[in-house]
Amino acid sequence: MTGAPNPDWSSSPWDTIADVLRLRGIDEAEFEDMVGETAGFAAALRRGDRLIDQSLAEALAENLGASVSFWLNRESDFRKSGAKNSASDFDDALVWLRELPLKDMMTAGWIRKTASKEEMLTNALSFFGLRDFSEWKARYHGVMNSVGFRKSSSFTENTLSTLAWLRQGEREAADMLCAPWKPAAFKEALSEIRPLMRQNSPGQFLPRLRAICAGVGVAVVVARAPQGCRASGAARILSGDRAVIQLSFRHLSDDHFWFTFFHESGHLVLHGENHLFLENGSGIMESEEVEANRFSERMLIPEQLAEELPRVKPYQRDVIRFAFRAGTSPGIVVGQMQHRKLLAENRLNFLKRRYDWKELSRDPSVVSGTPSITP
Repeated sequence: MTGAPNPDWSSSPWDTIADVLRLRGIDEAEFEDMVGETAGFAAALRRGDRLIDQSLAEALAENLGASVSFWLNRESDFRKSGAKNSASDFDDALVWLRELPLKDMMTAGWIRKTASKEEMLTNALSFFGLRDFSEWKARYHGVMNSVGFRKSSSFTENTLSTLAWLRQGEREAADMLCAPWKPAAFKEALSEIRPLMRQNSPGQFLPRLRAICAGVGVAVVVARAPQGCRASGAARILSGDRAVIQLSFRHLSDDHFWFTFFHESGHLVLHGENHLFLENGSGIMESEEVEANRFSERMLIPEQLAEELPRVKPYQRDVIRFAFRAGTSPGIVVGQMQHRKLLAENRLNFLKRRYDWKELSRDPSVVSGTPSITP
């Protein structure tokens, strides 16, 4: 490569890229435009969250020089250097690998399928932004053993599946355009979000929901939960400049989706420190969960109308009329009546809007994408 230093193969490929950019006076934003990527791509590459695959290697070769094979080998050698473990660590890493929901992760496109265990291990570690298994133990064992995570995780749940789901949320959120986190502005924006509950499908409401939230510093991520993960939603402050609401559409109905969204919103509004709030139906009810539930209930049905809910007759016409007055959907009213034991669990469920993962997967604006930011 003309003008490029001889690379240290145990260092990150980003180090080589950064050297070339520095020599040529190219900043990161220009580099992202050059290779056809969006804002934040350089940071993801620097963190090791993004691999140099065939298409990126071609873009690097065209714009920075050297050959496609140079960049692919640069990535491969770096990952191999980081995946070298002691025999004991390697055995532990293979056990860890078997416990991951690899099939679902590959189907969802989170990681690439490879022929050998060694390559699959490298890919799985890369997914978590790690070079070797010792980093996993240093970074994630503390998370798995933390009081907050254990309170959120039921005993029947595969915690690695949950961590993989959460990690995918971090990866997608990091790639989204998002204004700085503004707690007060987010709380005000919820009144603009409420009317979206009356829209029929995620293809209608989710792009707008994402745009509103991105404008006040909240990245809304939808990721299907892999096998073993029972999470419906999660909320946390990903970094100093953005919050994340992650949703799994687990129950595929409007009443559950919107209850979960506003529940996670409640955590950010009421408890918005750097904590992870994870909802998975474990039945554990801490004070923060009670408060987030009440916050969600008030968003779904305004407080001034909630006292009328016990008097709503359990008939389709009456539920629809009340939903119109409350500015919500009939399915949400049914869900709230069932939740408050005002309606049997098997009554009026046909009023709930049902979602389909096949439909969701066909619409890239629903399961992925970069929202615009509302000024």
